[in-house]
Amino acid sequence: MAAKLDRIRNFTPHPITVFLDDNKKNEYPVDPSKYEARAATQTQKLCSKLHDESPVYEAPVYTGLAKPLPDDVNPKRDVLLMSAISAEAARAGGYEGLIVIPDSGPDSSVRGDKGQIIGVKRLYVA
Repeated sequence: MAAKLDRIRNFTPHPITVFLDDNKKNEYPVDPSKYEARAATQTQKLCSKLHDESPVYEAPVYTGLAKPLPDDVNPKRDVLLMSAISAEAARAGGYEGLIVIPDSGPDSSVRGDKGQIIGVKRLYVA
């Protein structure tokens, strides 16, 4: 499924630049919107304690998003850009539209002069 880049709504707190080639010349910046997707979780049971008695719990279950998506989100038109955890939570909450997540792995992340990630080459469908 092809997604139009101008329909991506960035629900992360950071601007994300998608580089469409390896030369850093064909780039598409996606500024964050006013809404920030955050996962709602259900805390799981304590499964052990570390040697210093710090509690360790089972991985949380994502139950949906902490705040509802904005009213103007159209699942048939909009492409939502979120973190992987927020995307998983949105799916758990029943969202059926297209969600993409940035691939920040070593083969896709684009780094600046000081080594910081300045963008990605790929987005994954969540």
